[in-house]
Order: sequence, then structure tokens, then C-alpha cells
Amino acid sequence: MLFSTIAVHLALWDTQNLTPTGLTSESGPNSMEVLIVGNSYTQGNNLDSLTESLLQNDVANANADRLAAGGLNLNDHANRAQTAGHQWNTTLNNGNWDWIILQDQSQIPSFPISEPYWQNSKAGAAVLNEIIKDNGGETVFLMTWGRRNGDQDNLWRNPDYLTMQANLDSGYRLYAENITTPTRPVWIAPAGLAFKHIYDDIAASGGTPEDPGTLFHDL
Repeated sequence: MLFSTIAVHLALWDTQNLTPTGLTSESGPNSMEVLIVGNSYTQGNNLDSLTESLLQNDVANANADRLAAGGLNLNDHANRAQTAGHQWNTTLNNGNWDWIILQDQSQIPSFPISEPYWQNSKAGAAVLNEIIKDNGGETVFLMTWGRRNGDQDNLWRNPDYLTMQANLDSGYRLYAENITTPTRPVWIAPAGLAFKHIYDDIAASGGTPEDPGTLFHDL
């Protein structure tokens, strides 16, 4: 149940943790509607189903759904959300969503902020946040996890797991900082930090987290 646990324990980008029992709901005290907008990381791990199961431990009528397709980034999601009649547009605007969780393409948040891909995702996040806000929902970023051996396509930037995770952490925090306001905070679900916790525990005990058979390797 690792993925479901880390997906709904939220944190403000610059402050304390917020556990599921502390969440509020626009749809009523005994209900919660959650939408996860992502790609294969969301789809392949069935994060909507896992999140729904976990939330139902605390909220009687909790529902989670997803808008996901392989390889999509936040700018792709924003373009779809702004296209009249598109599934992304109708779902985001017609659902009574309390929380909408945004997951970017797995590499982009780790790129330098001067990179066009990073800037496009930042802009896409701002567009999506406005749509979410206009429909009465709260915005959450799902901070993803670095790749076990770094980003093999961009070793100059992410030569190993720890470097990639640190860059992802920074990227998602900057996304959130860009759209957070004094009256409407944006949240982060720090899934990647749960992976790092497991990595650090194995390393602290003298093991090599990347070795086959370790919990980190097998995640």
C-alpha cells in the first residue's frame, strides 16, 4: 500500500505535514472527490484506486478518479483542459472535485529552470491551477520519484538516484511556490521523499539500495 499512503499525505511546499484526517471537503464532511491528473506513473500504479481505498478509511464517501496517458506533461494537460469538448476539459470543469493532484512527466521537474520544457510545465501548472481554483478545488502536486540509476538520457543533470530526487524535489517546490498565494496555498504530496526515506534507511544500515532484492530496488 506504499503508493496510496504517500499519495494523500500532503504538505505545504514550505511548511508542515497535513494528514488525511485534517483534510477538508467542499462536497461535505463525509465525502471527498479526488482527481489525479498524470501519466504512466499514475496509470501504471493505479494510484486512483489505491488513493480511494486509503481515503475510505477516514471518509465514508471518498472517490478518486484519474485523467492519465503515457508521457503527458503539465503543459499537455493544460492544452487538453483548455480544449472545448475534450475529456480533460469536461472532467475538470464538470466534476465536483475537492482535490486535484497534478503529476508532471517524470524528468521535466528535474531539469534546469531555464530549460523550455521546465518553463512550459511551469506555465501549464499555472493554467491548471486557475481552472481548479475557478471550480472550487484545491491544487496538489504529486512529487514523483527519481529513477533507480538516474536519468540515463540526461546523465549530465541526473547521474544517479539521489541527484535526480533532489532535482525533482526542487522542481516541484518551485512549481508550487509560483502559484501559491497568501489566501490559497498549493500542496505537495511528496511521494519521492518516501522513496528517499527507504533509500536512506538501507544506506544507513550499510546496504546498497540499488542492489537487487532490496526494498528500494524492487519498488
